[in-house]
Amino acid sequence: MGTWGTGPFEDDSALDFVDHLRMLPADEVAVELERAVRSVAEEEDYIEYSAGVSAVAAAALLSGQCRDDLREWLAGIPALTPELAELALRAVERAHSEGSHLWELWTESGKYGEVWKSLAPVRAGLLGAANPVQPDSLF
Repeated sequence: MGTWGTGPFEDDSALDFVDHLRMLPADEVAVELERAVRSVAEEEDYIEYSAGVSAVAAAALLSGQCRDDLREWLAGIPALTPELAELALRAVERAHSEGSHLWELWTESGKYGEVWKSLAPVRAGLLGAANPVQPDSLF
């Protein structure tokens, strides 16, 4: 495992997940992104390292918080729905909560606060997509 920072793509496993996605047809990428976040968001047992890292990377991709070349590549993926944004947000929170290998590693290293800070843009993007602003009604 190679981790060189607290961001969602500063990890070899996260980049391996992205490389895997880039080899898939667009319709399969959308399915794989949802699978990655759903598997962690709905997991009641211990979250293993690779599942957590993949879910966080998927959530970052879904939120659009990634390198420009990845943003361009993601243009072919269906739009983020409020339901999927909520699922991705739960996955990020679950991957970094007690009962997760990521939580253990970041807590032991004393960098848990830095991780949450680096994930703030991802979480904000997902929150915005999960709770879209409704135009005011005239009636």
